[in-house]
This record gives sequence, structure tokens and C-alpha cells, in this order.
Amino acid sequence: MFKLINMPNDIIVDILMRLPLKSLCRLRCVSKTCLNMVDSPFFTPLHTARLLKFSTDYYAAATASATASNVPQLGMLQYSSSSMQWQPLAYNEKRGLTRIKHALPISELFISRYYEVDFVFCNLFFLKVSRFGFWNPNSCCLVNPLRGEVLKIPAVCPTNHEYWHYWVDRFGMGFDSTTNTYKLVCVSWNPANDHVTAYIYVLGTHSSSWRKIQSVPPRCLSKKNVCAYGDMHWLVEGSHVNIAGGGRHIISFDFKKEEFCWTPHPTLKGLHRYSRLLEDFHLLNMKGSMAMVDANSLEEYIHIWVLKSYLKKEWALDYKINTQTLVGYPEGGLRKYTCYEWEHGIAIHKGDMCYFLDLRCDSLKCVKGGFENIYSFTGSLISLKKL
Repeated sequence: MFKLINMPNDIIVDILMRLPLKSLCRLRCVSKTCLNMVDSPFFTPLHTARLLKFSTDYYAAATASATASNVPQLGMLQYSSSSMQWQPLAYNEKRGLTRIKHALPISELFISRYYEVDFVFCNLFFLKVSRFGFWNPNSCCLVNPLRGEVLKIPAVCPTNHEYWHYWVDRFGMGFDSTTNTYKLVCVSWNPANDHVTAYIYVLGTHSSSWRKIQSVPPRCLSKKNVCAYGDMHWLVEGSHVNIAGGGRHIISFDFKKEEFCWTPHPTLKGLHRYSRLLEDFHLLNMKGSMAMVDANSLEEYIHIWVLKSYLKKEWALDYKINTQTLVGYPEGGLRKYTCYEWEHGIAIHKGDMCYFLDLRCDSLKCVKGGFENIYSFTGSLISLKKL
């Protein structure tokens, strides 16, 4: 360690940048010097930028990088009347879904049982209060459950507006590699005048206000979203209509340009417009790349498309699973299920029912009872205390 510390800083950083995330987390425990280097506010953005560069350029490189350092992890948010806990989970075919380690307490500050998760960015969860169909813009926060950190996010719209509690807001988070900063985006729709406005909030600047931007999405955004390549992506409302041909059905937000743009949809089999629903499609992050699951209940197959190159917008059909061979496949398909990645495939979750689809052997296992609010995330060095 003495020899390492006496190396030039740029060489030390270059060595650390090449280490997988798991090794960096272990290195934090070696000494206070190592802890300070890895937790440096300058190192974390550089490490994030390197991971995103792999996933943005080519899927093969992203797969190799993710396999080495970014295995998806599972966990469950447990709510009580005044607090929240994070319960780490693990799944394997023999033991099923089990609780591992002890539940991690999350700061009670700002926490309410009415919080819902709007999106997941690496190991950060964006929560907002939603009760009786309304939501409180003063109660949004980012949570790092692994470290028990909570960061309150300033309100976007003024609460003295007559219709503020009816506003429909969609949030997202990404990384601007040109400035090495993490940003939040909010799209607000005012039902009083059907007006859409977009705002940016830069984390780590100690600013208490959102900044209005000119770019707005050309279509209404759905709740189906995913963070990938440092940008945010949504399926748009009405994307189930005229789905064939790879039309404009995914809207992405480029955090470097601070602009909304269309991401081409993979070409899907054309069906009658009323035979497709938005619930048939799921966006998820697979090994750092955006993937789309097409699970139409009228089809015999589940199709999983992966965006191989974000720069070239090239999709490929990586998996085609015959549902007739899946023992225990739910009747009615996967509509109204939540879909996310786990280490060896995808998990499909609704209520206390959870299905694990192993893409290595096309097998399906069902776990039920006692498991709700399950989420998938990937590790990172991001600490909310550093933002």
C-alpha cells in the first residue's frame, strides 16, 4: 500500500478505474486512505462515466463489464407507519427467494408509508408520496437503501396553484458525462390548460430550485421507464397502437444535451391495434443495456429485444421463449406485472406473486407469499451524502 500511495495520483486513479465495483467496495475497508480515495467526490463520477461508456458503445463490451462487476441485486422495501427498511433478497432454484442479512433501516426523515418508487438509478431509488390518486410535490426524495441515506428533493411546482395536486409529473435521473454531474428531469403536465413543462435539477450544486428547459416530450410519457446509458427512457402512451414497423414509441432524455428525442422501437409483429396494450411491454436494464420485453397474451412467445448499440440504435431479438413450455406460466400473460432483471434472467412480479424466468434454460419458477415491493438494482459508488 505504501508503494501505491506514493505513485502519482493519475496512475492510482487509472488503476482503481479498472477494478470491478465489488473490488472497489472491498478496498474501501482496507484502510482510511483507500476509503478516502474511493469515496472521493471526483472519483465516483469518473467511475460512472467509464461504466456508461461501455454500455453506450457496444452491448458485448457492456456485457463483459457487467458480468465482472455489476450483477443485479434484489431487495424489498418494507414500510411501517413511520419508517422504512431495506431487506436484501437472493434467489436460486433450490432455495427459492430468501432474505439474506438483516434488514437495513432507512432514515425516518421524510419517510411515509404512502411513498411509491418512481424509478431506480443504479442503487438510488426515487420516491414520491402518492395517496388517494394525488401526490405531494413537496415530498420527493432519493434513497440509497444500502447506506440508509435519504436526500430530500425540492418541489418542482408551486403548491399555491389551484390545480397543483392534479398535476401529472414524470421524473427521471441520468448522468451528464460532459460535466460529470448527476441530474434529475421532471416533466409536468398541467390539466388546467394541457400545458407541458420540463425542468432540470442538478445534484451536488446545493441549489434549491429546478431550472426550466425548452425541450418537452412530443407525447405523454407512461410510468414504464428505465435508466440506461446515463439517459432516461419511457414508453409513451398509445405506443401499443400501430406497433408494427418500429415506429416512435420510446422517448429518451439526453442529459448531456438536455433534450428529449425519439429512440426507434424494435420491429414487432403486427397485430390488430386493439389486441395490444401498453401493459404488454416492459422496459428494463439488462447488463447495462436497454431491453424491451414483449409479452402479449395472444402470442405463444415472449420476445426480449436488446438495444445492442445506443449510438447506432440497433436492436436485436436476443430471446424468444415459448410460453407453452413454461410450467406455471400465469393465465392472461404478464399484463399488469412489473418486470425487472435478476442475475440469470428476468423476474415478473405482481402483489405477492413473483416469477423467475431463467434465460439460461428457459425455466420458470413461482414464489408467492410474504414478498412485496421487490426491486432490482445494480451497485454503484454513489453516495447521497456526497451530492
